[in-house]
Amino acid sequence: MISFGFSRYGDPSVLQAYQVPIPQPKKHQVQIRVAYFPVNPYDVALRAGQFAQVPLEKPQYLGSDLVGKVTALGAEVTEFAIGDWVIAHRPHSADSEFVIAGVSKTIRLPHLLDPAVAACLPTPGIAAYNAWFHFAQVPAHTTVAIIGVTGAVGGLLAQIAQQAGNPVIGVANHRHQSEITQPGLSKFVPYDQLPATNDWEHQATVVFNTGMGGQDHGLAARLVAPAGQIIRFNGAPTQVDDEQVQLIDVGYRRELADGVALKFWSDQCQQRPLFLRLAEILPATLTGLRQAHQRTSEPHQGKYVLVWDWAQGLSPTKPKKVD
Repeated sequence: MISFGFSRYGDPSVLQAYQVPIPQPKKHQVQIRVAYFPVNPYDVALRAGQFAQVPLEKPQYLGSDLVGKVTALGAEVTEFAIGDWVIAHRPHSADSEFVIAGVSKTIRLPHLLDPAVAACLPTPGIAAYNAWFHFAQVPAHTTVAIIGVTGAVGGLLAQIAQQAGNPVIGVANHRHQSEITQPGLSKFVPYDQLPATNDWEHQATVVFNTGMGGQDHGLAARLVAPAGQIIRFNGAPTQVDDEQVQLIDVGYRRELADGVALKFWSDQCQQRPLFLRLAEILPATLTGLRQAHQRTSEPHQGKYVLVWDWAQGLSPTKPKKVD
């Protein structure tokens, strides 16, 4: 089968299609024929060498999120059946024709959720869920601010806030103001064209900084209320004069289960529409992947998703039978 990755760091031209064996599931895993997978900013940064510690000794296989069809079961799997359409989260290698995934990191594709949209959910959905419920302490009905509200994580946080009844100050580039689809925003602050009035300053009990690279344009300190919290996803330094403001970094915790977060979003999909913007769906070819990486590194709005040829045109509610 094909698995996309790279053997040296660089621009999208270093991406390659490798021929590797089809993985077989262990007792608590399922084998999935991948239909859709997105390109995340992390994939682009990894390929570009932003996290490079030493030269690569073997290929690095890309991808964390996917939607596909269960094609084989581990010996002790009872939660799924062959033919089920699922969403799965993996540490790597989702950009492949087949993957294996643990049952604790896999959920059924929710009814009526478009599979291309669903493929974009795991990484940002898990991050947003954990940030809100396990890292932040958000008092009821207080205002929160979300830096990067038009991104995937920021948009999902806005949807959690709306459900919880917390007003949201959304921060993003001014060019996105006319495109805002996130529900529940009480105010939009363009970081590159700040309002003349300062009625948005120091109003947020919790500030979520989801900006790429952790850049907040100095706004987190201006948004946070006295003794509030700033929740950081990318660990960038934040200068805050108020010593009572808590700086909290979202990170890995062993006790946090991906499946719980995915189940939360699955339940949400049954109650209300899920807002995740797609930029474009491209064919799952080496050319398509290189294009998606290049465009993700440039200013854009929404995720680039790739689809394998066998899955093009399938209905999300009544997938065609594929042998």
